[in-house]
Amino acid sequence: MIFKRKQFSFSKNSINLFKKINFLFGLFFLVQLFIILIIFFVYNFTSIKTKLPPERISLIISKNLKSLTGFDFTNVDDYILVTLKGVFFKIAGNKIDNINLSISQKNLFTIEMQRKHRFEVNSEKDLTQKELVNQMVKGKLYFQDKSLRIKMRVKGDRKIHFDEKKNTSLKIDLIGEDRLFGLEEFSLQKPIVRNYIYEYIFHELLKESGNISLKYIPVNLSINGDAKGVFIIEEGFTKYLLERHKRRNGPIFNTQDLKSAYYPNVAYESYSENSWTSGNKSLLNSGFSIL
Repeated sequence: MIFKRKQFSFSKNSINLFKKINFLFGLFFLVQLFIILIIFFVYNFTSIKTKLPPERISLIISKNLKSLTGFDFTNVDDYILVTLKGVFFKIAGNKIDNINLSISQKNLFTIEMQRKHRFEVNSEKDLTQKELVNQMVKGKLYFQDKSLRIKMRVKGDRKIHFDEKKNTSLKIDLIGEDRLFGLEEFSLQKPIVRNYIYEYIFHELLKESGNISLKYIPVNLSINGDAKGVFIIEEGFTKYLLERHKRRNGPIFNTQDLKSAYYPNVAYESYSENSWTSGNKSLLNSGFSIL
């Protein structure tokens, strides 16, 4: 009988993480080297051709490089700090809540088809799949020790919501009386969709000024146990939003993203328009006429 000594081996996730860290540091080094070379050549060329003070030359170089590369060289320290924090949280994890969506294979297939056809329907290039992209499929949401029944679909007008499978935005409705963070309807989307921290600050300012503001909550999202990274829970536009801010229930209006790039050439739409058309059409029409 031959005994083999058990050898230590890294897990696949550990190896992938190590590769990512090496790639980030390598990329950061190359970027820094590229910046130094550009500054060296531009500074020497400018100093030879002009007799401007060094401070003025540095300002010109900084502005030109920022417009060419999109990189603000006066904030290099901030870029380094953010990069290091990103690496740290990749390794150590964060302290925000975790939620997991449990979706059957059949419903996952439906969501993938919604994602693929969403843009064609939104841009009215192909309306044959309109029923598909608006179809809600059922699943479960697990949060802490709770199991909540939900229905969901792909959401969004812009491609950033559904262009990449791993970053697909979802509209979630809870079934029954259960609530998540006090919400019955909400969206799950990547932070970049709403300009990262700027959206949170915007809603905090709305709250401070006494205006209607959405709940905006970061979570770690998993689908069937597969981690998708940080997503944002964004409160839906419902009567509960209005009532939470002590407003009477009424139609909520929005501009149509694909038809409203520049004001005043905008087109308006209403949330729950079919419900208001059958329930109180005059109030809905009054809102549209004011807009």
